[in-house]
Amino acid sequence: MIKECLVKGSILHALDEERLSREIEENKKLSVIQRVFKGCIYGVGSFICKSFITPVIFFGISKIFDSNNSTEDIVDLGICEIGIVAPCLEESSNSLFHVGLKFTHLMAKEVAPSFLQETRVFKWLTFPTARVLMVNTLFASIHLLTAGGYQSTAGAVTQCIRIMLFPTYSILYETTWGLIAPIAAHMTNNLLAFGAFKVIRLLS
Repeated sequence: MIKECLVKGSILHALDEERLSREIEENKKLSVIQRVFKGCIYGVGSFICKSFITPVIFFGISKIFDSNNSTEDIVDLGICEIGIVAPCLEESSNSLFHVGLKFTHLMAKEVAPSFLQETRVFKWLTFPTARVLMVNTLFASIHLLTAGGYQSTAGAVTQCIRIMLFPTYSILYETTWGLIAPIAAHMTNNLLAFGAFKVIRLLS
């Protein structure tokens, strides 16, 4: 049970091709409410796991980067920006990359020679796992641009690593056939993070 909670939504989940294939088929008939609920569950799980690994990652990264330039906390952006606007915009953008990659993969299957299509590398590159990892890596890298803005360089690098370790939203997009579940998960995670930062600020 504990192992499943740690794996769900993580990079280990994304690398499990058999599991992804099974979930894609199982989630075809999910209703809107079920997709929202599934997204919220994944969001809670993602938040809990990230809460444990973030201090560890940040401690290591802060030894490399100067963490004294932490200008503003993320909470200063406001609950609407963090909990609603950011998840909708970010997941909508990610969906364009997913669709673009899927179209590219379909085209590659049509034009690539048969001997090339039989290789393990080609099969892997056209599988949902590859799309999840590619889109999530891009999504994580974009967060490095926040360094020196509302968070320190160490904070930005930590966030990037954390996202790469938990490609939760990309997994949900590929396995639930749409944006509803990843947006729900992203909102849940961000709102919990917002609340946690508020509590930490009040206690400090």
